[in-house]
Amino acid sequence: MNVTTLHASRLRPVLWLLGLAALASISPRLQAGDDALYGPEAPPGSAFVRIFNATPASITGGSIGGEPVETLDQYEASSYTFLPAGEHSISTGAESVTESLEAGRYYTATLDSGGLSLHALETPEDDLKALVVFYNLTGNDALQLKTADGSATIAEASGGDFATREVNPLRVSMAVYAGDQMLADTDPVNLARGRAFSLFVTPGRGQPRLTWVID
Repeated sequence: MNVTTLHASRLRPVLWLLGLAALASISPRLQAGDDALYGPEAPPGSAFVRIFNATPASITGGSIGGEPVETLDQYEASSYTFLPAGEHSISTGAESVTESLEAGRYYTATLDSGGLSLHALETPEDDLKALVVFYNLTGNDALQLKTADGSATIAEASGGDFATREVNPLRVSMAVYAGDQMLADTDPVNLARGRAFSLFVTPGRGQPRLTWVID
């Protein structure tokens, strides 16, 4: 299992700066230094977009709203980029989509053998729970994310779609099922309150490939 940790709180990337306005009134030089360290703060009304590379090859030349995206290795997610609400283009170099983005929503563009797709997620309101996001990027029409023993279903997603579930914080092992058949399982993961845990399921050799991205 691959685990990629993005340093973010909830679904919000670490592109925000605490106390930016106060620092600006104290020292422009101090503000400039902190901007370089933390990055700019997302203004109110922003939309947030990232790209997940669900292919076995690296992506170069990608962009989000005209902003370049770092090279993405296979099965890797980019950091979130914030944009003003409105129409923007998301590109992976060879593939691109143009969508009207809504303020306060989080978007994941996934590139797989079928092309580039955009998935929109609203921010959950319960900070006392963990959010599990289950992306089915396989050719299977229906997959379920369950506890490893199959006793409880966490989420179910059709092919090319995703599903979410807010759960209590706990340490748990999970598995991907097609009906009663377990296809692949995960190592134990510590589901922490106020954070999002995205599990991307992609085709693999003999069994699906599972990739966690933790926000």
